[in-house]
Amino acid sequence: MAPLADQSKLPAIAPAATSDSIETGGYMFRTCFKDSYQGEIAAKFAAETLKVKKVAVLYGTGDPYSSGVGKAFAAAAKKAGLDVVAEENSSSADDTEYSSQLQKIQAAGAEFLYAPYYYSVAGPYIIPQARSVGYKGYVMGPDGYDGLKMTDDKSLYNKVLYTTHYSPDDTSNAKVQDFIKSYKKANKNADPNTFTALGYDSVYMMKQAIEKAGKNATREGVRNAIAGMSFEGVTGNFTLDKKGSPKKSVVVLELKDGKPQYKTTIQPAK
Repeated sequence: MAPLADQSKLPAIAPAATSDSIETGGYMFRTCFKDSYQGEIAAKFAAETLKVKKVAVLYGTGDPYSSGVGKAFAAAAKKAGLDVVAEENSSSADDTEYSSQLQKIQAAGAEFLYAPYYYSVAGPYIIPQARSVGYKGYVMGPDGYDGLKMTDDKSLYNKVLYTTHYSPDDTSNAKVQDFIKSYKKANKNADPNTFTALGYDSVYMMKQAIEKAGKNATREGVRNAIAGMSFEGVTGNFTLDKKGSPKKSVVVLELKDGKPQYKTTIQPAK
């Protein structure tokens, strides 16, 4: 998609293209944050909000999403002055047994574990196994935790958190509730989801760029108006970097008795 946008010089904004491998910054931009950005934000959250000192990371080396986010977390954690006491991995992001790695993490004295896997692995395997080896600290993951599959004992998932793009319970952003009301009115009281919110912001990013480009806007003019733009949206406030990706605020959800609840919104580093 990005090469085609560049070749035709057609400005394009991708609502949910999170992969770091997607080339942006020419005529292609994105509304969502990159996968690796979640790792950076998680380290910031651990250091500044939870104020933990000892952290660990567990990721699947064979999966670009898991390893990319995990390595980004480890690097950002060290930069933030956190003590990365264990950096463990699995051969893939689909394994079902993690007790060996988790025992090492527990023995290292970690207070916070960052485990960037998908909902189908973190929920039924990693988190229960972490609790079974005696780990009682925080477990955090990226947006892959959305829809987390859980065992019957929901108490195992207390102190589990994850980052995401949007929450209807976000009280820090006035645009969220206005967006929900408008969407429900136009869609028979249906609730908007994350992709709806990202799509909504993408449309208004393009609108802002076209208006800035003026009445005689050209494709190049609109592209230049998008590049580096600052935008205040439903999914956060942000400025696009030189590569066309946003450095934006990120929503953190926390599980309580198995139900995700809005925890806070982490602002990007200045």
